[in-house]
Amino acid sequence: MRKWVVSCVVVTACFTALPAVTEACGWRRHRPAPCYQYQPCYPAPLYQPYYAAPLWPPTVQPVTPRTRTVNIKGKTYQIIPTSERPEIEKEELQPTVPPLVLAQSGIPPTDVFKGTVRRIAKVNIFSGDAKPFDSIAALRESLQQDADMKALNIGKGADVDRVDAEKSNVKVPAYIYAFRKESDNDYHVIIGDKPGTPNLRYLNAEVSGIPVSGSKENRDQLWTVRKAFKQAFQLEDEGPDAYFRPDPPVPVRITGSLFWDVEHWPQTVGPTDFAPKTAWEIHPISDIEFLE
Repeated sequence: MRKWVVSCVVVTACFTALPAVTEACGWRRHRPAPCYQYQPCYPAPLYQPYYAAPLWPPTVQPVTPRTRTVNIKGKTYQIIPTSERPEIEKEELQPTVPPLVLAQSGIPPTDVFKGTVRRIAKVNIFSGDAKPFDSIAALRESLQQDADMKALNIGKGADVDRVDAEKSNVKVPAYIYAFRKESDNDYHVIIGDKPGTPNLRYLNAEVSGIPVSGSKENRDQLWTVRKAFKQAFQLEDEGPDAYFRPDPPVPVRITGSLFWDVEHWPQTVGPTDFAPKTAWEIHPISDIEFLE
């Protein structure tokens, strides 16, 4: 009898000391407590709810520029964007121009010349009259062979000026087949003879970025060319970084200084079907005349 009484006391004490979690499940002696006041009796789900945010960012498709039209000398041209960027060169860029120097020059960052390789030759128009040529093919035939120019071992330093074979200005009628903007802010402009010409020849001509120093007359002339080019093709400041193709090709008359680009040989610039296959260029362009 005594053992039975002791057992009842123990059971009663244990029942009274039940933890809150047990009370939440209705084990209190008088009335169940609301479950929302206590730890729930069911475990949290081990899976991600269906409405949860994805664990990876959605794929963002690049925006492809659309074909647009421009009007030059009363004629309409389609400007067709491409993904063509066959050049493998990586321009060596100078450190950022100090903000004060840039502000004093008045040149926007997207137009200032940023290259280092042979900078002095690239941004200065050679003095002297321009020799006229009837075609790109005729101009190409007058130039020294690329192998001979390569043998001169022309340096890449910023202060490397023109060698004797480059000390000449030329003027030639041509057609613009493609163009793109480089990371040094120059524009590659692929020009060639009239469409349909047998053995059609091409050449790279460059609308130069603007230097922050040097002759004001030289800078002003480069500015005139650059503004005329950007306005004709309605170009934004940032591009294009892949080739645009005018359709049909745009007739022009180009004047500028000869230049053999050590970075463009043996790999040359331009889309595959318009590649000049020479490192010779007109660089910089000193005058561009759009023709009817």
